[in-house]
Amino acid sequence: MLHRRSISKSAMWPMISSRTSWGRKRRRAPDLGKLRAIVSARAFLFAVNELFLCREWVVILGS
Repeated sequence: MLHRRSISKSAMWPMISSRTSWGRKRRRAPDLGKLRAIVSARAFLFAVNELFLCREWVVILGS
């Protein structure tokens, strides 16, 4: 599970890096800070979502 999460994170990375360069172009510190909060929130939501998916699979396989 952890391995799959790291793979999906690396797949998400190009999107994140392009967005940081866009934020850097506009304004330096505040935008990057906001962006980091958004990215961490998205990573947290993604982890929670994946956890629920794993639980669903356990229920499906268990029944």
